[in-house]
Amino acid sequence: MQVYYLTGLGFLFLFAGGELLVRGGMGLSRALGVSPLLIGLLVISAGTSAPEFFIALRAGFEGSPALALGNIVGANIANMLLIAGMAASLNVLPTSPMIVFRDGGALLLSCLLLAVAAQDGRLGQVDGILFVFTYVAYAALSFSVESRRASAHVSFVHRASAQRHRASHPGLGILLVPLGVLLLFFGSNLIVDGATVLARNLHLSQAILGLTLLAVGTTLPELVATLVGVVRGHTQLVIGNLIGSCIFNTLIVLGATAAVTPLDVARELAREDVLFLIAATAIFVPLLYTGWKLRRSEGVMLAALYFGYVAVLTWRASVA
Repeated sequence: MQVYYLTGLGFLFLFAGGELLVRGGMGLSRALGVSPLLIGLLVISAGTSAPEFFIALRAGFEGSPALALGNIVGANIANMLLIAGMAASLNVLPTSPMIVFRDGGALLLSCLLLAVAAQDGRLGQVDGILFVFTYVAYAALSFSVESRRASAHVSFVHRASAQRHRASHPGLGILLVPLGVLLLFFGSNLIVDGATVLARNLHLSQAILGLTLLAVGTTLPELVATLVGVVRGHTQLVIGNLIGSCIFNTLIVLGATAAVTPLDVARELAREDVLFLIAATAIFVPLLYTGWKLRRSEGVMLAALYFGYVAVLTWRASVA
């Protein structure tokens, strides 16, 4: 029973650490006179994806690569199917040609890069560096196209974060950033240790645990923020933010982790879950093109598809 409490405490540490990192980063960025777009790209993106990054890095160093890759793949699937599906089921989510073609295209490219790199059973340093440089090119394109307005993938949760932390004093950043990093470090340690014990006690593979518990846990803050925003009628930029989060998770979080510590890829992840991620992306992006919106019926379908995927994972675990 103690492992459940420690794992829960780890998730609390991750949430608090990410919050402090964003708050402190906002204060430092304003003190340095950084533009709002760069704050979104460099500060808030990093803060909201910091839990995934710390878990992936710790899992990689501790010899649990299935947790690292499973967490990223599962988080991206949850973003596209669960979060977008639940949000669209509450309210129609508008999109735009820029989001569909530029950001949706970058999302498909990141998934294909992951699938190709994972086929040999290993994400090496060269793969990681390629991922990171691909994201840099994508961010540069986004910045050049939208230098006078918030980019699509930086907007929804990022603007909400900026408004929430507007009152932060710049000097607090000097204290809050390292404190946030420290909480993220301890939280990721607790979660990886707890997940390893849970996988053993429940007779689950680390891949399945990463695809389910860790994935939902690390995307929970974004799920809550998205649903609250949709209920309040702030639907314009939901899709762009979710797509951007998926791209950041794959190219920066997973890429940087592989560049630091190469990751072995389990066969079931490469042949089943990464391919399902591609299939989910191939379903999700074209839906955004039809009428330039994600309708409620389509949201219900996406959410049902996610729960069907979880059911398949449960079955797979039972026969393993």
